[in-house]
Order: sequence, then structure tokens, then C-alpha cells
Amino acid sequence: MKVDSSEILNVLFSSNDDFCPYLGVSLYSFLKYNHDEFEKINIFIFDDNIDKSNKEKLNQISNQFNQDLIFIKVSDIQSKFENKLDLMEKEGITSITTYNRLFASSILKDIDKLLYLDADSLIFGSFKELWGFNLDEFYIGAVEDLLSIDIVKTNIGMESSKGYVNAGFLLINLKKWREVNIEEKFLDFQTKTHDKFIFHDQGIINGVCKDHILYLHPKYNLISIFHGIEYEKLIKLGGLTDYYDKKTVEDAQENPVFVHFSGGDLNRPWFNKEQPFHKIYYEYVNKTPFKGQINVKKLPIKDVLFYKFYKSKVLSILLKFIPMGVAVKIANKRVENQCKSM
Repeated sequence: MKVDSSEILNVLFSSNDDFCPYLGVSLYSFLKYNHDEFEKINIFIFDDNIDKSNKEKLNQISNQFNQDLIFIKVSDIQSKFENKLDLMEKEGITSITTYNRLFASSILKDIDKLLYLDADSLIFGSFKELWGFNLDEFYIGAVEDLLSIDIVKTNIGMESSKGYVNAGFLLINLKKWREVNIEEKFLDFQTKTHDKFIFHDQGIINGVCKDHILYLHPKYNLISIFHGIEYEKLIKLGGLTDYYDKKTVEDAQENPVFVHFSGGDLNRPWFNKEQPFHKIYYEYVNKTPFKGQINVKKLPIKDVLFYKFYKSKVLSILLKFIPMGVAVKIANKRVENQCKSM
């Protein structure tokens, strides 16, 4: 039975039990802005041992908007691909959980088009226009990451002129994935290049899909470094010589559709009260059955001071005196050190 249509949105989340409350907040915000935009929404959740009580809470959220959730056990995915687990090992990871979305074309056999959303997020708009994009000649649609620098791209055989994307928001052409047998390409890339890429499945997705990416407006994945940071600062911090223009980025900041709390604890509103979306995030928390389960963590004072400096005008002024060429070298060196430590 085919379940694809321009009026039927197919969405995938993935979560374990610990992260389930954050998934609940993301799910609520998603449904608030999209439940009446489509004739039907199929919401799939790759379920890594989510407790029964947490599943009930997720279902309470979906029921508010007359939608159903479809839970797919990660253990079932592991069982299906058990003979390939050893090929996916990296940094002590012996579970396919980290990589499960790479196998979506086999697991979701009746789906030809899919929207994958990371659960550390808030949604502030409709996906109706996005869902209508022509993806026929592309493997994925995604937003370019701030890690789109030379060393990251060189390590995965990506040309410097192409953009390295963030995999927390993906418009996926599952039909094309099956046509090109992309799962085998993912496995082959991982086994041959596992010591050169970082960020797990994101490195694999970029390495395999690099010539078949539809680059999306950054409003569809407003990653954390965009949150409350002026354009000139983020370009210097990222060492980016070829990126979205200032108008495009500022439009995304003013009118985000998908806000992504990526990049560590300081960028997450449930850790950092100074995070620009902290207040509105908890407004959403309080509308879900997970109210009281997402408590603000206490950050070390050194992290608080670092964040204040990071957001400060002092850093903005200092960055103006750093030539772009030097900023690029610093960014590449920072990521190189990160690669060595992994």
C-alpha cells in the first residue's frame, strides 16, 4: 500500500527513553503548525527502548491533534541488519542506533518521500511549501552547516565548492535511495572512510550524497550558532568564505521554521538559561505531558562565562581585526584537533 501523496506528509523522529521528553516538545510544536496543513500526517518514531509511560505521553500529544504515531523498534532494525553491525562500528559504537535513519528506505518500504527531524528542536511554521519541492533528481534536501570548511569536506572527498550539510533536518527521496541502492553505498563509505569523518551518520550522509543535494533555505534548519548571533560574527567564527548571504541568514533568523539546538549543552535551552529560545522553549514544555520532566541543568561557571564572552560585543569587535584568511585557518585547525581527539 502506497502512502505517498502531496497531501500526505511522512515524518520521522528517532529517540531513546531518556530523550523522549524533548521529543515530546518537538512533536507538540510540529503538530501545532502542521496538523491542519495536510490531509494526513504519518509520524514514524524509531523507538530505542522508549518506556510504555513515555509512549502514552507522546500519544496524548498526537491525539490532541487527531494524529497517530507509528513506533518502530530500533531492536527490529538491528535484527534486520545484524550481519552489518560490525561494519558500522566507530568509536566503540556497536549498535546501529546511531545510524538507523540510514536504513529508512528498507524499513519504510511503502514511503517514497520522508522528512526527518532531530528531536532537539522547536518548529515554528508549516512544512507545506517544503513538501512540494521537486526532489526527483536529488537524494536529500538539507541546509548547509557551519562546518562547511575545507578539512571537513576534504576528509570525505567533497569538493570545496560544495556545501557540507547538517543532518538534523533532511528531506529524503527514499525512492531514489532504493534506485541507487544507497544503503550499500553508506556501508561501503563508512568502512572505507571511518577514520576520516566526524559526526557519525552526518559524515556518511554528506560523503555519499555530496553530488545529489538540494540545498534548502536556512530557515528549515536554524542551527544553534545562528541563535542571536550577527551574520559577520558567525561567518568569522566558522571560517566560511562561501556561505548563505547576509539577507538569507537574517531572514532565517527572523522567520525560522525549524529551530535546531545542535552543538552541545551551551546551545540547549534546557541547560542554558541565557539561550535565546529558553523562555519560549519552556512555554512549549508546559503544554505537554512532560511538564516537570525537563528541568534546567546547572552549568559549570566556566561554561557560563564562556557563553557570555561568545555572545558579547567584545568578541564581535575582536573578530573584526582578524583577517578572513586567518579565521579560515583557525576554524580548520579547531576541527582538525577535534578529529584527532575522536
